Amino acid sequence: MAASIAGSQTNATIAGHQAAIRRLFPTTPANAITAFCVSEERGPRPRFITTALERNHEPARISGQKWWGTMAPPATHLYVAASIGERDGQNQLRMVSVAGDAPGITQIPLPPERQAGGVPICDLRFESTPVLAVFDEDAYEHYIKPFRLVEDVFSTLAMQIALYRLGAATGLDASGREDLLALIVQGHAVAHSDMQHPTEILLLTSYLRASQSHWQRLNASWSNASDALSGHWSVGREILTVAARAREQRRRNAWAASGEPLPED
Repeated sequence: MAASIAGSQTNATIAGHQAAIRRLFPTTPANAITAFCVSEERGPRPRFITTALERNHEPARISGQKWWGTMAPPATHLYVAASIGERDGQNQLRMVSVAGDAPGITQIPLPPERQAGGVPICDLRFESTPVLAVFDEDAYEHYIKPFRLVEDVFSTLAMQIALYRLGAATGLDASGREDLLALIVQGHAVAHSDMQHPTEILLLTSYLRASQSHWQRLNASWSNASDALSGHWSVGREILTVAARAREQRRRNAWAASGEPLPED
């Protein structure tokens, strides 16, 4: 049972990650395994991105190194942030797509202390690697900035679907399964919104807050397998603590944009 639960969490994490990438890149082939490659040695901030896009070739090429390529080891399509140089003192970024088996790619295995559960991750080195396509929108505004939020929604939703399916087998009571079902329906509505309009941001805020509360009380609702749940679903309880400050600021901005004062909690 524990192995089944652990596998379900890993599969849900991967499913949410893949769905988030497809939300941002809807032309991704249906059968593709994808990786979203932004971070470098100093982090994911635009000023730290030194991987270079070289357009004086046909096709264009990239050179540089990426850290934390989630799903990169088996990926068939890589979406990579690359610099085209500075303008007005700002690093200008574009996303490019690269075939996972393109020449000039070296996968660098992570040391044990940088590995994360059962999800495949590696660093990547690109040496004049040809690209399949260049996305001409500003990479930070259109892809990098929204990715964390979109991934939060899809990963949370994927784990709730997995937990609902596990519910009967692991002793989750009827009310616990009903609460999960309600969250799944709400998450589905959020996932199909633009996540931009103030009312959509507030719906999203409500969904993630309710999900966080549900993680906190979930263990008490299981009649068996609680140790397995505690050990293997910790990511489910912790995922929404990442970028919490940014989500709170987005909530405040949504209330301000609506023309109403922020209600007191």
